[in-house]
Amino acid sequence: MTQKLTSTMLTSLTASKLTGALPAISGSSLTDAPGGSGATVSSSNPLSSTNPAGGVGTLWSNTTSGEVFVCSDATTDSNIWTNVGAGVGDVYSFGGTIAGFAAGGYGSGPLLNSIDKFDFSSNTTAADHSDLVQAASSSAAASSRTHGYLAGGGTTPNTDMIQKFPFSSATNATDQGNLTVARRATRGVNSNTHGFACGGYTSAHVDTIDAYAYSSNANANDHGNLSSARSNQTSTGSSSLTHGYIAGGSTTHPTAISQIDKFSFTSNVTAADHGDISPVMQYASGHSSSTHGYNVGGYGTLPSNPVASIEKFSFSSTGTSTDHGNLSTIKALHSTSSSTTHGYSAGGDNASPYQVIVDEYAFANNTTAAGHGNLSGMRAFAAGHQF
Repeated sequence: MTQKLTSTMLTSLTASKLTGALPAISGSSLTDAPGGSGATVSSSNPLSSTNPAGGVGTLWSNTTSGEVFVCSDATTDSNIWTNVGAGVGDVYSFGGTIAGFAAGGYGSGPLLNSIDKFDFSSNTTAADHSDLVQAASSSAAASSRTHGYLAGGGTTPNTDMIQKFPFSSATNATDQGNLTVARRATRGVNSNTHGFACGGYTSAHVDTIDAYAYSSNANANDHGNLSSARSNQTSTGSSSLTHGYIAGGSTTHPTAISQIDKFSFTSNVTAADHGDISPVMQYASGHSSSTHGYNVGGYGTLPSNPVASIEKFSFSSTGTSTDHGNLSTIKALHSTSSSTTHGYSAGGDNASPYQVIVDEYAFANNTTAAGHGNLSGMRAFAAGHQF
C-alpha cells in the first residue's frame, strides 16, 4: 500500500525504508547543518572586520591566490581568519574593540606599578585594573588577544623582565620570562603569536630585536637587529599582519632620527629601511590600523618642547610619512592603544606637569584628536595596550 504524507513531521526514518530516487532539494531548505556556513568565494582575502554570518567554522576561498581561510574566532569587527590553504598568513585584528590600558610609568612621584583601564565606547575616567609585578617605565608593550605584555623598562637598574597581565579580569601581572638584554626606552610591536622588544638603552643604545611567544612562559630569543642602535622610544611601534615598524628614536643623544625600520615577524634578519617620518621625532609612540602605521607626538632634538603632530605611513609601500592631523595638545612620552577604527593617546609629558587626558582620533579622517576622558591620575612613560 502506498501512502502520501502531507504537512507531517518525521522524527526518525530508517535508511532501509528509503528506496528509489529522491527528488532535488534546494540547499536553502537545509537547516541546522553543523560547522559554520558554506564557503564564501571572493577574489580577495577576508578582513578582520569581515563578520561571517555562520560564525566559527565559516570558510573563505580566495580565487586569486587559491588560498582558503576558516574563521577560528568570530568576534564582531575583530575576527580571526586562519589560513588553511597552501599559503601563509592568518588574518587577525591588531586593534582592540573593548578597552585600552596604560601600565606603569611615572606619576607625580615614584615609579608606578598600577595599570589603568579605559573603555573605547565611553568618554569616562579610567579605572584601576590591577598591578604589575615590578614598577617600570619606558617598557616595550605588546598585546595578544587576551593579555598585555611589558618587556624590560627602567627600574633601578634596568630590568629584563617580561610581565604579563590578563585583559578580562582584574588580576595582577605575572613574570613571563626575560629579555636577552635588560634595557629601557625600547619599543614593542606584536604579531598574533609573539611580542617583540626593539632597540633601547642599557649603558648605550642597542639594536637588538627580541621575540617572545605568548603561548609559554619562557625567555625571549634574539630575532635580529634594527638597522642601527637606537633608543628614546616609547611603548609601542606599529604592526601589520606580517611586519613590525619602528619609526624615529635617537642614535646619538640628543639628536632624533627620521628612519622607519621594517622587519619580518617570521625571519631573523636585520631590519630594512621603509622610509622616513617627517618631522624627525623621538619619544613618540605608535598606532596601527589594518593598512597604516602612525607616529604620534614626541620631541624633536632635545631639549625642546613636545609636538602634537600625528604622522601616517603606509605598510604596503616605502616613502615619507604624511600629516594626519594633531593631538588635542602637545605631548611626548605617552602610552598608545589602537582600536580597529581609532587611535588613543593616554597621558604623557608636555614639559610639566604630566598629563591625565586620553586623546582619540579616527584612522579614516585627518582631523584634530578629541578628548576621550582621563586616566586616573597623571602618568607618563607608561606602556599602552588594547583589548
